[in-house]
Amino acid sequence: MSLTLQLRCRCAAISSCCWEGSQTWLLGPAIQAEYEKLGWPASPSDNPSLWEGLSWARNANRIPFPVLAQMSDDEYLSGLEALTALRRAGKPVDLYVFPDEHHVKRQPAHRVAIYRRAIDWFNFWLLDKLPVGGSQAAQEAERWQQMRRSWNQREAKPGG
Repeated sequence: MSLTLQLRCRCAAISSCCWEGSQTWLLGPAIQAEYEKLGWPASPSDNPSLWEGLSWARNANRIPFPVLAQMSDDEYLSGLEALTALRRAGKPVDLYVFPDEHHVKRQPAHRVAIYRRAIDWFNFWLLDKLPVGGSQAAQEAERWQQMRRSWNQREAKPGG
C-alpha cells in the first residue's frame, strides 16, 4: 500500500505484508535475482528514496490505522520487520499465521477463519461492535479492546 493512500484508511486487513528492503534477503537469492531483473534494488541500502516512500517499517509512526495480518507460514517472516515496527510505534497490530498455506490460502477452515476474523476486525474498528461467538471471539474481543485502550492512550499524549 502506498503511503499516499494511507490517509483514506481507518483500518486494514492484509494477507501478505509489506515491501521492505529486508525481503530480498529473507526470500532468498532466487527471488532476489528475479526482483533485480525487474529493477528492484539488490540491497536495502540501494535506492533509499524508494524505501522512504514504500516501507511501512521506516514510516511506522505515519501509519494511522490498525492492521490485521493473516499470513501463511511461508510468507509471514517477510512481514515481521514492518509489523514489529508498527507495534513498537504503538499501533494496533494483530498477526495470525496459517500453517501449511501459501500466498492464496486453500484450506477451507483457514479461509472461513480469515473471512470471519476480517469481518470482526472491521466491525470492531469501524462500527465499535465486539466479536461474538465462542472462546476465540471472546479472546479477540479482549485483545482488541486492550489494543484500542493502549492506542487511545498513546494518541492522547502530546506527540502521540
